[in-house]
Amino acid sequence: MYIIESEDLVKKYGRVAALDNVTLKIKRGIFGLLGPNGAGKTSFMRIIVGLSKKTSGRVEVLGMDPWKEGEKVRRKVGFMPEKPAFPPHLTGRRILELITRLRGYELSKSLELADALGLKRRIDSPIGGYSAGMRSRLAFCISLIGDPDLLVLDEPVANLDPLGRIRLLSILRERSKDGCSVVIATHSLRDVEDLLDSAAFIYRGRILDSGDIGDLMRRYMGYQPEEKVTDIERLYMGVMHEKAHDLDEI
Repeated sequence: MYIIESEDLVKKYGRVAALDNVTLKIKRGIFGLLGPNGAGKTSFMRIIVGLSKKTSGRVEVLGMDPWKEGEKVRRKVGFMPEKPAFPPHLTGRRILELITRLRGYELSKSLELADALGLKRRIDSPIGGYSAGMRSRLAFCISLIGDPDLLVLDEPVANLDPLGRIRLLSILRERSKDGCSVVIATHSLRDVEDLLDSAAFIYRGRILDSGDIGDLMRRYMGYQPEEKVTDIERLYMGVMHEKAHDLDEI
């Protein structure tokens, strides 16, 4: 069973197609949606958690339509948006209390997650005084509440310092070993190099290629950029070099 399936998925904002006939089959494990800013990653993530309605096409998440069955989907999916926003007057603890109650979870477990993410020192401070990195840690903590079957994370490491990134990625590895699947949209390639089981490359709303990381590397690692980069960056450059220029000519 695929955790997410889309077929000819289209999302338009006016005349602009943020997603242009996106067809994907995402297996269990840790999946990366990789592409530059403005490629359509956030539009895809918002659709699969039921926060945005598709224009046309088909999409299923854990066997459900995320728009028509959004409440059911969100019971099983933890979501972290790219730019999390919270009521500034509430404390981190109060937010966790509210979310924990809604999801029928134990507050003590939520606070343990917060501690593991380095939130303990500021947990009783108003969120209005949090840095962007602290808000991201809180948003990630909230996504984990209730032990979801699937985590959907939009640019999760973008605002984090090195220690915050290490903590987040370590937790993702642990959750994956326990059976939780993860979908990450990111352009921070080095952070996910040793994390992903499979990936898709998106550019101007279109999927350039997708598959298991090993298969993708065998297809594209022949492309050798001049500068010293990691393997995942070489893979990314190889896909873009071979596929994206065709779209630029349209």
